[in-house]
Amino acid sequence: MGWQHWQLSLAKCGRLPMLCEEKSVSIGLSTHSSHISGGNAALGKVASVFIHVSTAYSNSHLFNVEERFYPCEASCDELERAVDKLTDEQINKMLPTILGSWPNTYTFTKALAEKELRASAGNLPLGIFRPAIVTSTAKEPLVCWLDNMYGPTGVAVGTVTGILRTLQCDGAVTADIVPVDMVVNCLMVSAANVHKAYKQSVPPSEPPIYNYVSSVENRITWGEFMHHNLSAIENNPFSNAVWYVSLTLHRSAFMNQLYIIFLHLLPGALVDGLAVCLGRKPKMLKVYRKIHKFSSVLSYFCTREIKFCNRNVRELWDRTSEQDKQLFPFSMAEVSWEAYFKEYLVGIRRYLFKDSDDTLPQARIKWKSTIRAADALPALPEKVHSLFEGSHIVVSRKTLVRQTVP
Repeated sequence: MGWQHWQLSLAKCGRLPMLCEEKSVSIGLSTHSSHISGGNAALGKVASVFIHVSTAYSNSHLFNVEERFYPCEASCDELERAVDKLTDEQINKMLPTILGSWPNTYTFTKALAEKELRASAGNLPLGIFRPAIVTSTAKEPLVCWLDNMYGPTGVAVGTVTGILRTLQCDGAVTADIVPVDMVVNCLMVSAANVHKAYKQSVPPSEPPIYNYVSSVENRITWGEFMHHNLSAIENNPFSNAVWYVSLTLHRSAFMNQLYIIFLHLLPGALVDGLAVCLGRKPKMLKVYRKIHKFSSVLSYFCTREIKFCNRNVRELWDRTSEQDKQLFPFSMAEVSWEAYFKEYLVGIRRYLFKDSDDTLPQARIKWKSTIRAADALPALPEKVHSLFEGSHIVVSRKTLVRQTVP
């Protein structure tokens, strides 16, 4: 299949709906080929290297993911024919069959793109780069800079503002997070390495793949991620926090739904009712609908342990010169999570919420007042715990995070 045909196919397949959206939207797969014009032969002559940025979770239905290609039964040709004949409603109904073992359209289309690139590369110097969960910067251009609330940042924001109080998440599961500046550094070094590999007299038989993850050399769990963030909240509270911080993690989806009723929906309905009585616009239930949609997608990755192999990335680091290691640091073994998370919430305050450091004194006063108010009221999370047998608190209320066990 030529590049132009593949681009057209992916554009049509873009009608597949995202699981986390209410209506069909473009997946954006066609953007992976939007910069490609002409046939692959012509492109191979002018391109020094072509790196496809995929995701470490392109095969998240597997428990062990190595730096190699995995089977994907779907094809762009078949999806193109199906999309041409079916309405969006019919596609929605067929979606579970189309996805097969993949949990959502994001991971499925990443796997499909890898497959089509592999089949269509020809003489193109191609490499596949698979970063894990990308978070704020470690150092460059600014410490803990970020500009979105995707992934775990959304969980951190919901928690430290007191809105998110329950989440389906196994605290013992690996949080495979990687700072975005180190991702970019590794991406550039891997591109140079792929270019060199294809310049050899015998080029690679398969496009090189790089799994850029933290779990192999510098593992951190979701429980540790939560604790790191909450240990920093007292010094860096948010001006727009609505209540004191308390989060319960559940392995069980059923238990999480029960907690949602008591800790999200009922308080949200109460606040909205008071807002209506005061002539204001109700918004809490709308906020919680967005949170639940987002957290339901994230929960799959927070409750499933995947063992990644990153041998190619580690070998790439070993072959990198000392000078280039200083210019392009990307070894996850060099990251201090304790130092990173000391600045993580600071970065969210400054760059995401545009909350200047001048607001910290007033925010700390507000933080202390919410703690005093919480201490004066019955501990609702503990009351909820007592309603359901089969759950128990693993860590105390004072530590702010608790894990239930089925």
